[in-house]
This record gives sequence, structure tokens and C-alpha cells, in this order.
Amino acid sequence: MRWARLLGAVLLAAPLALLAYALQAGLAPALGFLADPLRGLWFYAASWERPSGELVLEGLSGPVMVVYDAWGVPHIYAGSERDLFAAFGFVQACDRLWQMDVLRRVTEGRLAELVGEAGVESDVLMRRLGMPGVVEESYRLIVRLAEEGDGAA
Repeated sequence: MRWARLLGAVLLAAPLALLAYALQAGLAPALGFLADPLRGLWFYAASWERPSGELVLEGLSGPVMVVYDAWGVPHIYAGSERDLFAAFGFVQACDRLWQMDVLRRVTEGRLAELVGEAGVESDVLMRRLGMPGVVEESYRLIVRLAEEGDGAA
């Protein structure tokens, strides 16, 4: 179980490390104003109203509750790990869909589809490194572990 968590941490960290490298090497477009604390993403995140209400999602085995604290941090309560991770993925998609899409495109070598010519060098690098295949194989491994039901994934 410990190795599966380590694998999960590596899979989450790898796209971020590759993006950081691509930014440092000038292979990805500059984030510019997005990091500005007064007018960037943090400004919009601070003014965002937290969701409230009830939502029914298919595929859950029991009730799941998501509570946002005063800082906007979601706290997820579920009866099973599978439901917990499903809710976690849903919350991440609600909060960070744009970021998830960009990181997916970076690792697949498809950033240029989004940003044009500025993303071509990054795409070439990711494809030369074989990242699309690594990501696909990692996904297949995680799905297989989850289907085996050993609690590791």
C-alpha cells in the first residue's frame, strides 16, 4: 500500500516538475499576471463564493459531505475510500479544471493546441521524453490496482 501512495505522489508531482522545468527553460509561455497577488488568480480565488446545496452524483456507494472552511479549503467526509477519492476528484475539477486541463496537455505534448506556437517546444520535449506513454501506463496501473480492491489505490 505504501508503494502505491508513493506512485500516486510521483504521478501528481511529475507534471508540476515538468511544467516548472519548461517555464525555467523558456519552453512554456510565461504565467505573467496570473501570479500577481493583486490582480492574478489569487484575487479571483479570494472573491469566489463557496458552493452550497446538495448534489447527487452517480456511482457513489453512500453519502459524501464536502464542507468548505473559512479559508476555502474543502473537507471531505465519506463512508469509503472510493467515495472519498471520487468526491476529491470532483472537488478538484470544480476548483481547478483549467489547471488540470493545462497540466494534462503539457504531459501529453499537446500544449500548442491551447497556446499556439509558444507551446510547440514544450510539446516536442514531452513527446521526446515519452511522457504520453508514461502517463497512459501509469493510469492503467492505477485502474488495475483499484479494480483488484487491495485498498492501495
